[in-house]
Amino acid sequence: MENGKDPGQSGAAKAMLIFRAFAGNETELSLSEICDRTQLTTSTAHRWLQDLVGQGALVRLPARRYCLSKLMWEIGTRCPRASILREVAMPFLQDLYRVTRGHVQLAMPAGDEALLVERLSKTLPVKPLGRVGGRLPLHATGAGKVILAYASPEIRKSVLNRTLTRYTQHTIITPQRLYEDLSTIQERGYATCYQERQIGINSYAFPIFEHGTDTIAAAVSVLVGVGPKEADGLLNVLRPAARDISRAWRKPPLDPSFDVL
Repeated sequence: MENGKDPGQSGAAKAMLIFRAFAGNETELSLSEICDRTQLTTSTAHRWLQDLVGQGALVRLPARRYCLSKLMWEIGTRCPRASILREVAMPFLQDLYRVTRGHVQLAMPAGDEALLVERLSKTLPVKPLGRVGGRLPLHATGAGKVILAYASPEIRKSVLNRTLTRYTQHTIITPQRLYEDLSTIQERGYATCYQERQIGINSYAFPIFEHGTDTIAAAVSVLVGVGPKEADGLLNVLRPAARDISRAWRKPPLDPSFDVL
């Protein structure tokens, strides 16, 4: 196959470009959308898509759209770090859901984004954006802010130096204001996010750390509608849940090399 716009790019690299195109919240992509995200030429992308469909990695849908196959979902669920974290946290997430009756989320660092590992939801007036297996912005979500506050200096610098997406009129897009917000999160130990990702939803989040370190492993958050719910009450149940998840997370013998990219 031709090498598209990068003559030095390997076949494996092209396949990964296509798979990474599906790392956002969209479950289906057109050929043109895949080309935009991968910077592959139309002819190169089309040939690789046909090959991946033939190999069972992708499914071609009507109107020349594509999605990941059940095989890829099956492989993805075998990511040991994410699956173990979800298994460890689930009893505490279920308790949080019963008490708060909000949207309870578990997210992990994923480069300069957060990966949504689990969400327990009920029918509320406003449904949170995103899906399990999708990405969350670090600057505009409760879980994302917690992860960013305790991220490496390189990740913080990368996010603070970029043009921040404004999702609502409440989104913090000024680097200085975001830096101050992250400092506050480190001081008090949790993040708040008031309608910064979408109107009608506030979120509260606490960090989960690696054993014996200040390295962020995950974040647990509760999303609620804007209304009479007391923030102190939510924080009082979310704080011990995060602590209990952290303690449980430290028990399994995890290989730190298993990470989410």
